[in-house]
Amino acid sequence: MDSELKRKLFHEIGLLIPISYFFYDKKDAIFGMSILVLVFVFVEFLRLRYNFGNEIIPKVVGKTVRDYEKIDLSAATYFIISSFFTVLLFEKYVAIAAISYNSIGDLFSAIIGKNYGKTKYMGGKKSIEGSLACFVSCLLVGLLILNPFMAISGALAATFAEGYLIKVNDNLSIPIVSGIILTLVSFL
Repeated sequence: MDSELKRKLFHEIGLLIPISYFFYDKKDAIFGMSILVLVFVFVEFLRLRYNFGNEIIPKVVGKTVRDYEKIDLSAATYFIISSFFTVLLFEKYVAIAAISYNSIGDLFSAIIGKNYGKTKYMGGKKSIEGSLACFVSCLLVGLLILNPFMAISGALAATFAEGYLIKVNDNLSIPIVSGIILTLVSFL
């Protein structure tokens, strides 16, 4: 199994956040997410400032750490931070869908885009096939949680955030952008 696939599968641990949120109210979820954010940010501070854990992390997660993560926050930390703000800012089922889009959409976009992506855009960094996989997987997740109109809107928003906001870490952009769009659509 290549390191990118391992990385994406490791990323799926993040689904524990929206699944857990089904069983807690917003106040408890914010409290739990606050603790997670503090722990992740503290560990990242130690890692980046004092090289704490830099020899242990590859042994735990394998060679799934990208080069930029050696000098910047890890994707997992971005994921935890965006999940916290998604829970904080949005209605429960919007937050559950938006965080799930981040895990599921990003996974299928990467798998399909890497293996079958022939039609490139964004300077060759993304593929239409990967973006379609992101949209379809987010739509299916959305249909389990939301009404069809919201599911389509959220899937489009997540796909846009994953495919076009290249300069923003997609672990931040996918849940926040889709959460905003889902909230706006819920008022219609």
